[in-house]
Amino acid sequence: MACVVVTSLLTMRLATGSLTKEEFGLWSFTTQSVGYFLLLDFGVSNSLSRLFGEPLASGDQRSINSWFTLSVGVLALQGMLILAAGMLLRSWVLEWFNIPIELRPQASQLWIAFLVMQAVNFPLRVSSAILYAQNRAYLSNIFPLVTSWISLLLFYWMLKHGEGVMAYVWSSGTGVVLAGLAGIIAVILGPDRFRFSIVGVSQSQIKELFSYSFSVFAVSIAVQVVFSSQALIITKMLGLAAGAMYNVTSRLPLLAMQMLWRPFDAFCPRWQTAHCAGLDQKVASEFGTMSRISFLISAVVAIGLILINPIFVTGWAKGDYFGGSSLNGLLALFIMIQTLGHCYSFGFTLHKKMRLFTKVVCISTVLAICLMIMGVKWLGLAGIPAGLLATDLLLCVWFNVIQGGALLGVKAGRSIISDLALATCPIGASLMLSFYWKDSLPSNLWVQFALASLTALILASPLLWRIWKMGVVFYRKKESFGNQMPDHLHI
Repeated sequence: MACVVVTSLLTMRLATGSLTKEEFGLWSFTTQSVGYFLLLDFGVSNSLSRLFGEPLASGDQRSINSWFTLSVGVLALQGMLILAAGMLLRSWVLEWFNIPIELRPQASQLWIAFLVMQAVNFPLRVSSAILYAQNRAYLSNIFPLVTSWISLLLFYWMLKHGEGVMAYVWSSGTGVVLAGLAGIIAVILGPDRFRFSIVGVSQSQIKELFSYSFSVFAVSIAVQVVFSSQALIITKMLGLAAGAMYNVTSRLPLLAMQMLWRPFDAFCPRWQTAHCAGLDQKVASEFGTMSRISFLISAVVAIGLILINPIFVTGWAKGDYFGGSSLNGLLALFIMIQTLGHCYSFGFTLHKKMRLFTKVVCISTVLAICLMIMGVKWLGLAGIPAGLLATDLLLCVWFNVIQGGALLGVKAGRSIISDLALATCPIGASLMLSFYWKDSLPSNLWVQFALASLTALILASPLLWRIWKMGVVFYRKKESFGNQMPDHLHI
């Protein structure tokens, strides 16, 4: 994941140095708007990792082949549906968002290219679902380590040859194809065999697929709408240049959030398989420790982002791309709260208790969009994370913690309050410093970065000490848990 983050940041550096702010904003707008068409997945790709679990555990080759055939066929059809719908709506979308006339040809090319890329990628997603169900999901994280560097080198080469915004299309498309092929190879070389068998596909399997995927689809829609709408709201209300500022300022926080989730997510395939083996008590014990560690680490990251991100944006891109200390501080707090909600939402998918969870997520999506629009009117760019934070605190987080924790057999209220109390003072101090020390720091960016990093380390030291102690406990629980599990479940 660290390599993917580095290559993403290098891509941003190359883009901001080679493209105008309007071109960079167009790039961001196009990727976000095309993301809406991924909703036509109907939750299928996110459901397959759970639905493949039982057939692979039973070893029934007929069932494995029929699920494989159904999955690839449905995903391929959905990819074609996305391509057709995007092509039909292309002109209308570009006109409605007031894309400047001189940028329309580039926008149209980007739009078509990203649609084709997604249509090709859709049937390749089945490999990730299979690897997850086999407890080999780590391979899906390893493949981008190579493909991201290949994409970066291609991006640099094409920018130097004057390809402009289209350089990203070709580089990311190459990465998608290579990662997909690597996933297919990993599945072929794995412990199970998959073959196409249309005869084995039954009506009950189709019903089961879409019955479970409906809830996943609704949640996927909500997540996609919330994150895609951020750039669209900014572009509509404040323009392309403001969208570019938000994209650059939020890049490091959002990448940090993904890194925070990866260690936790790495254990989810193992917990899912252990749950099917009847080891719920051990899963609850390990989950409780891992979720607390993730939350405490998110507080440490929030402190670091509040102090370091302004310096990073100024040195890595350009000073006029920084969206302000208010935006930066709210983004840091947002990823901290999101990490807590993300961990406890696992209980709903593990136990397939998605109906009420889906309703809450859909309600929170509507609320988040309303609050983001109001926030942008009142606070400018900072209104986006302010609206998201308000939504999480009013509805999502406490529901996930209470209901998701109950499904997992974890009562987390007292521990969360304790961790919040420990994190309040250092986070508050970092927020105050971010507003008042900007003019007093030396002009050398490296000196600023060193001072900010040292300050963040000092402020986060109590949190780091608690994380260390809990990590020791977690390691002991993991070893005890691992001794009770079959060999193929070990990470």
